[in-house]
Amino acid sequence: MEGGARTFKACEVLGIGIRTYQRWKLHPDGDCRKCAERHVARKLSKEERDHIVQICCSPEYSNVTPYAIYADLLDKGTYLASVSTMYRFLRERGLLHHRGESRPAQRRSKPPELKATGPNQVWSWDVSCLPTRVQGIFLFAHVLMDVWSRKIVGWEIHTEECEAHAHDFFRRVAAEHEVSGVHLHSDNGNAMKGVTVLVLFFSLGIIPSYSRPRVSNDNAFSEALFKTLKYTPGYPKRFMHIGHARS
Repeated sequence: MEGGARTFKACEVLGIGIRTYQRWKLHPDGDCRKCAERHVARKLSKEERDHIVQICCSPEYSNVTPYAIYADLLDKGTYLASVSTMYRFLRERGLLHHRGESRPAQRRSKPPELKATGPNQVWSWDVSCLPTRVQGIFLFAHVLMDVWSRKIVGWEIHTEECEAHAHDFFRRVAAEHEVSGVHLHSDNGNAMKGVTVLVLFFSLGIIPSYSRPRVSNDNAFSEALFKTLKYTPGYPKRFMHIGHARS
């Protein structure tokens, strides 16, 4: 080193290894570390990045996705940057939010796992369609099961699935069993989440729990019960009338 300083001592002061310094001397570009700043010839300047963000957030394109902005600008004979570059600039500035008239995507968290260590702690409830001899007409089986013992706590079959039937069904179940403190898991059907049904649950002390939309595995016990029932030898594929289904 110039001035009489030893190379390895100077490297210790700079915080680099002596081999790194030797490579820098041999390489024309100097610092070749991964973290080093490099000159990229095609890198957009700050003014150009600001201009792209300004275009994407203008009143004309504020509710349009970068894909649509990119295509519309090409139709007008203008090319600013690629679609991924537009996304990157908007993301860096915290401007990448939902654009367009469609409903924004919602993240559904998995419901808390309910564990039963004894009877009458966790119940599973579901409604299954039973086809009749008439095409397009179904009967609806309301089945309530104890997850611990797999016992059928209650069941009913009706010609329609509605909130009123669900309300009367649990009124009858509550008269036969102690339901206070029971966790009741079901899917998101209209009968399960009706206002009168929820009011009845809270008045009886039932704690409702619901599956994620379109995720049948969250209510696996009732789904498995219905499959076992419908795959049993002798199970009729179609029912003549509601009395036939109930029997």
